[in-house]
Amino acid sequence: MQQKSIISFVLLSSILLLGVLTISISTKQVYEKTILSYAQVSNTTGLSKIHGVKILSPTRGQQVPAGKNLTVIGTSIANATSKCQVDIILNGIKPYQKATATGPGGANDYLLWSFLLTPKYAPIKVGLNQLKARFFCTDNPTLVSYYSANITGVATSTVNQLQK
Repeated sequence: MQQKSIISFVLLSSILLLGVLTISISTKQVYEKTILSYAQVSNTTGLSKIHGVKILSPTRGQQVPAGKNLTVIGTSIANATSKCQVDIILNGIKPYQKATATGPGGANDYLLWSFLLTPKYAPIKVGLNQLKARFFCTDNPTLVSYYSANITGVATSTVNQLQK
């Protein structure tokens, strides 16, 4: 029952976030102006990278079951027409894995994205794990951004005890 509550909370939070993101970045022109202003700030102030991607779940420092599937949810500044995408990597195990765009604009809209992390690709180990999202655009390779979240893998019996 508690798992259903968590899933409901994540879905509701995603829907609310999706609404906010849809309002704030709704057209290609707004997107392009945003990218241009990031590039101008970067060039004039010496900042090296834009912050184009964020992992929302799991949160930094969160305890997650080791060796189990984990759904990763996040946001980015990419929309359906931007020719950009998000990839995920766990503990540096290559290759990067392509996230699934779940934004309101369809199959290429990475305003909202998700990825099902499975042990087949890279198992979550007991202890510290580094989850990293990479944002990049195929038509502009200089637009690359990363976001890392260290998560803690715990044995399944420990997770069950924490939930009681």
